[in-house]
Amino acid sequence: MSVIPEFANYRTHEWKMVDISAGGYRFLWDRPESSYAQVGELLGIREANDPDTFHLALGVIRWMQCGHKTGMELGVEMLAPGAVAVAIKLLKPDGNCGIYMRALLVPAIKTINHPATLLTPTVPYRTGDTVIVNIQGKETRAELNKLVENTGCFAQFQFSSADKTQGPHTESDPAEAAPEDFDPLWGAI
Repeated sequence: MSVIPEFANYRTHEWKMVDISAGGYRFLWDRPESSYAQVGELLGIREANDPDTFHLALGVIRWMQCGHKTGMELGVEMLAPGAVAVAIKLLKPDGNCGIYMRALLVPAIKTINHPATLLTPTVPYRTGDTVIVNIQGKETRAELNKLVENTGCFAQFQFSSADKTQGPHTESDPAEAAPEDFDPLWGAI
C-alpha cells in the first residue's frame, strides 16, 4: 500500500541541470554513489539559486538514460509550479471514512486551460470516489472525476465539488468547493 508513515525519511539529492524548457528539465547524476530515482516518481524541484527553501515545483520522471562516461540522465516533465499539501480520506459507500493520507492539491493554470488536480497515493483511490479533502483544518468533499495518470508511484485526478447533502458528514462539512473555489487559498498559504 502507498501509505507513507509519519517518520518517513525523504531523500534529497543535488542533480546537475543539463537542459531546461517550459515543459521540463534534463538532469545529470554524475556522482559515484547510487541514486534511487525511478521512472514515474514525483519530484519536488528547487533550483539552487531560489532563496525560498520551502517552494518546490512538481515534476515527474519520464525517462532515464545511463551513459558510461556521463552518468545517469533524467527527463523530467513539469506538472506544476507548486502545490499545497493536503490530507484526503476516502468516503466509503457505507458512509464511513478511511484514514487520512497525504496528497497534493495542484492549482488550476487558467492560461493553459489546466484544471486543478489532486495528486494521491495510487491506492485506494479510483475515478468516481468521493473524498474528504482537509486543507489547513478545513474539510470539504470532492469527487474524483477523471484519472489523468497513474504512474505506479502516484495518481493524478481531476475533481469537482461533491454534493454536500450526501452522506453523514453534512453537518461538519464546510461550504461546497469547486476546484476554482480553492483559488483564494493560494494567497493565504
